[in-house]
Amino acid sequence: MNVNRRIQLTAMLLIGIGTLQAERIIVRKQIEMLPFIKRVAPAVGPAPVIMIDPITQKTPSRTLRRLLPSTGPSAPSVAGMDKLKLLIGDQITGSFIGYKVETGLQWRHPSISQALTLTGNSLARLTLSDRPTPVSASRHTCRVVMVNNDELLGDLVELRPAGERGQILVLNTWYAGRLEIPIEMVRSISPGVTGSRVVYVGPDSANGWATGNSNSGDLEVKVGQNANPFNGPVPVNPAVAIARIAGQAPAARTSGWRYSKGAFHSLGSGAMIGRNFDLPDKTQIEFDLHCTGYFSIGVNLYTDRFNQYSGNSYQLRLDRSNAYLYRTSPTRGSQNMGNNGRTNLGTSKTKARVSIFVDKKKREISLQIDGRLVKTWRDNVGKEFNGKGNGIMFVTRNSTPIRVSDIEISAWDGKLPMAKAAVASDGKEDLVEFLNKDILSGKVLSLKRGRLAIDAGFDDPVEIALERIGRIDLKSRGGTVPAMSVRAVLRNRGQLSFTLGNWANGKVHLNSPIFGKVTVDDSIFSTIDFNIGQPRNENE
Repeated sequence: MNVNRRIQLTAMLLIGIGTLQAERIIVRKQIEMLPFIKRVAPAVGPAPVIMIDPITQKTPSRTLRRLLPSTGPSAPSVAGMDKLKLLIGDQITGSFIGYKVETGLQWRHPSISQALTLTGNSLARLTLSDRPTPVSASRHTCRVVMVNNDELLGDLVELRPAGERGQILVLNTWYAGRLEIPIEMVRSISPGVTGSRVVYVGPDSANGWATGNSNSGDLEVKVGQNANPFNGPVPVNPAVAIARIAGQAPAARTSGWRYSKGAFHSLGSGAMIGRNFDLPDKTQIEFDLHCTGYFSIGVNLYTDRFNQYSGNSYQLRLDRSNAYLYRTSPTRGSQNMGNNGRTNLGTSKTKARVSIFVDKKKREISLQIDGRLVKTWRDNVGKEFNGKGNGIMFVTRNSTPIRVSDIEISAWDGKLPMAKAAVASDGKEDLVEFLNKDILSGKVLSLKRGRLAIDAGFDDPVEIALERIGRIDLKSRGGTVPAMSVRAVLRNRGQLSFTLGNWANGKVHLNSPIFGKVTVDDSIFSTIDFNIGQPRNENE
C-alpha cells in the first residue's frame, strides 16, 4: 500500500515538473517570435530622450481651442456676388434674384439652401455685380440733367412742340428705349458727351478701406479687404506703445478716420485712409469736402504705397486758399510740380465739390472746385507717369476735422467738363455755351436733325449745329419733381429716381415722375438705394 502511494506521488511530481518546463519553453518561443522586441545593451550616461508622436483625432474635443484643419470644401468666394445692406446696418453677400411689390426682395445666400425674402421697408442699398449687357447696348452721345439732379445718357432725337407752349425732349436709350421728357423737367442738355465706366460710388460702409496715422507708418491695404480695424483702435508705432506701457511716454491718442452716416470723418492730424481701385488710364475722381476753420488735406493719386511721402504717386494738397501738386517717390521724397492754383474757398464756406481729372498718357492732372477749373498741371520730369499703383489715399495735414462724402470714381473721356458760365443768364432766358466758350442767350425753339434753333432776339431764329455746342442750360419753366424713395446709380455715371415695380429676369418695371412707366434693362444699374429719407444705421 505504501509502495503504491509513493509511486503515485512520484508520478504526480514528475508530471508537475514537466508541465512547468513546457510552459517555460512555450513562453521563450513566443518571445523569440516578437520581431519588434530586441535586446538592448544598457546605455552609459544620461537616459535617452523618448520621442512620442502626438495623438491626432478626427473630431475636435469640446475643450480644444485651436481649430483643426477642415477637410471639407472651402468657403465660397465673394467675388462677383451682389451685396445687400439693410436699414438696421446688417450686410449680406449673395445673389439678387428679384423683387416683387407684394412680397419684397428675393435673395439667395451661398450658405443657405432656400431663398430669402426681405420686406421692401427693410432695405437700404443693393450693390449689383456686373451683368452681361445686351447686344443692343451702345455708347450714347448726350447727357440730360433733370431738375431733381437725375442724369441720363442717350441719343438726342428731337425737341418738339407739345400742347400749348409745351415742348417734349425725345431721348433714345439702349437700356430703357425711347423716353419722352417734358422740357420743364430738364435743367441742361450736353450734346457730344459719352458715358463712362463707374469704378466706385460711396462710401456706404468702411469695407475695403484701411485707416491709420502717418506716425504709424504705411497702411496695410489689400484689395477687397479692410486690413485695419476701422472703427476700433488705430495701430500705433510699436516703440511708442512699449514706451507708454513703461510709463515713459504720454498716453496721447493716435488718430485715424471713422465711417459714419455715409461719410469718412477725420480724427486729427496725419489721419490716413486709403484703398486700391481698378483705375483706368483716364480717371475722374470726385468727392464732397466738408470742413470748418482752416483745413489742409492731401489726396494721393495712383499710389503704390500707402504712405504720405514715400509712395510712387502724385499728391494734391488743398487748403482754403491754394492747391498744390507734388510728385512723391521713395528716393526723392516730395517735389513741387510748379505754381499753385487758387481754391478761393474763403473763410466761411463749409462744403465744396472737388473734381480731379487724371490722364496718365499725357501726364496731366486737372482740378475743378464747384465746377470751376482751378489748374491743370503737367509732369515734365522724366518720361513716365509717376503713379505706379492703383491706390487713392486721403490724409489730413492739420488737426481741423474734415468730412469726405459722395465719392465717385469713373473712367474719363479726356475732355474737361464745361466750367460754369462766367456770364450767367438772369433766369429768364436759355443759355447756349459753345465749345469755344462763347455764349448765346435766348429761347430754345426746337432741336431736330442735329441742329438747334434759338430765338436770340434777331429777325430770324439762329440755327446751330449740335457738334458746336458744349451745353444748353435751360431757364426754369416751373417743373417740380416729388421726392422718390428709390434712387439708382447707373453704370454710365447717370442716376435715376423712381417708384419700383416688379423686377425679374433682368427687367425692371419702374415708374418715373418725369417720363412715366418704363421697363429698364438691369445691367445698367450699379447700386440702388431704397427707403431714401428713412433713418438707417450707417455705422459699421
